[in-house]
Amino acid sequence: MSITPEDAQGNPVGTAGHVLSTIFSILALAQMAAACFQLVPLRREVYGLQTGLPHPADSAAVDPAVAALLAARVRRDEARALAQSDPVLANDLRIGRPDLLSQYDDGGLVDLNSAPGHVIATACSIEQSEAERIVEARQELGSFSSLDEVFVFAQIEQGAAARIRDYALLLPR
Repeated sequence: MSITPEDAQGNPVGTAGHVLSTIFSILALAQMAAACFQLVPLRREVYGLQTGLPHPADSAAVDPAVAALLAARVRRDEARALAQSDPVLANDLRIGRPDLLSQYDDGGLVDLNSAPGHVIATACSIEQSEAERIVEARQELGSFSSLDEVFVFAQIEQGAAARIRDYALLLPR
């Protein structure tokens, strides 16, 4: 920076002064960024941070209960994708309706736009009163278009909302 031509107030002078000032500023920022990246291994060593969290698949290999839950989550994701791309097929397969007989395993999804309250409560592991609020809100609105809409109109708390989000599905009526 000291070779940059400056005027009496310390501002860069001319094109060369502005270019050199810009180049030196960019180099200083690059040096700071590189220093931060170089400090990552040192911080792990000093603070005893783990180098990586165990992958869920590693846990699944050890515990069959974890493997079953992870497999059900994958089936729910697949069923959601199928319902999104083909709602008619999802309806025919009875995705999201654990109260109806079905040969398709959707991983435990529940359709908040059509399932009865006791089924919603059981599938999402929520209180019966919360499930009934969902059903009442559905009756007032006709159907839900998003999970956030469910949570607002049914006044669902955050803890229950997280469980509902994992198991819920919104199929058009």
